[in-house]
Amino acid sequence: MADVIIRQALPEDADDIYEIEMLCFPDPWSRESISTELEENPRAFYVVAEHSGQVVGYAGLWWIVDEGHITNVAVRPGFRNRKIAEGIIGVLLDHTLKEGIRHHTLEVRRDNDPAIGLYEKFGFEVEGVRKDYYKFEGQDALIMWRHATDEEIAEAEAIAAARAEEAATAVCDGANDRETVWTEETEEIKEND
Repeated sequence: MADVIIRQALPEDADDIYEIEMLCFPDPWSRESISTELEENPRAFYVVAEHSGQVVGYAGLWWIVDEGHITNVAVRPGFRNRKIAEGIIGVLLDHTLKEGIRHHTLEVRRDNDPAIGLYEKFGFEVEGVRKDYYKFEGQDALIMWRHATDEEIAEAEAIAAARAEEAATAVCDGANDRETVWTEETEEIKEND
């Protein structure tokens, strides 16, 4: 199998995400809702898995202070059992932890053992139940949470500090470049006078 690329979702991915929603969920989000998430919701973060140019999976998250509520995780039928969902979740958690999210939550059907097992691999634990959450199926949802460890937080903070230092250096270097360009332009003007 060719490589799978996991990247941040773009507005032009909405049709593919909607198609996966239709294939995977009995009560899918509308195409309009997905577009709004990708284009207008500043608190939404989505990633997609791409195989040979085709979007084959995705996950979405709502960012609420230091919490991330994972809204959906789905992989196109025919691409399941290839660890694509595991890759998607890993990238989503890694990125959002580095951006300041310390707690992640999601709901999962009580009888969805494969998904529950996958989430448990990432440290999610059941902390509650939402009765009759899945109306179309008449099923309860387990509320699962994952809380970042002290080590993960320390690592994420170190990465954030390094990024800030890089950004500050880039701004300073950029300012020096602009100064140099300005000086060269000034000298050219003086030479032409």
